[in-house]
Amino acid sequence: MSIDSVREKVFHDLVIQNDNIKRDLLSILNLEVDLSRLELIHEDKYINGIFADFTVVYDSSINAIIECKSNDIGVTDYVRGIGQVMQYEYFFEKNISSKGYKYVPNFKTILLIPSSVLQNRSFNVGKFKYPVSTFLVEINEISNVARQEVEKS
Repeated sequence: MSIDSVREKVFHDLVIQNDNIKRDLLSILNLEVDLSRLELIHEDKYINGIFADFTVVYDSSINAIIECKSNDIGVTDYVRGIGQVMQYEYFFEKNISSKGYKYVPNFKTILLIPSSVLQNRSFNVGKFKYPVSTFLVEINEISNVARQEVEKS
């Protein structure tokens, strides 16, 4: 996949279709890598008309909610993504579920970005405040490997 092609819909489709990315996400969440136990709910609707890009349900419990950002974002859209994961953390704190699932105690939010956001941007993702539950995860556009970014503030 070329860096120019990582628009948000393409990015969503990549997560939906690529089992290696799903396995990487399970590993990042410290879950047994067993796709048969995973339900990845795409465009999951929550309260106030908020749509999460993905809800990660594993063994019938919500383990994470994912917000994806594509490589064509600027700083304003990136900060909007941080605000979205803050709302997902609120859903966990208040046990708000779109489909009646319970949350696991070690619930995480994930801000998922292509690696080009780290390489080709005029802003530094490490210079923002993130909700305590948030993992910043990048997907390499060439290898399609997901890895947790450890340099967030």
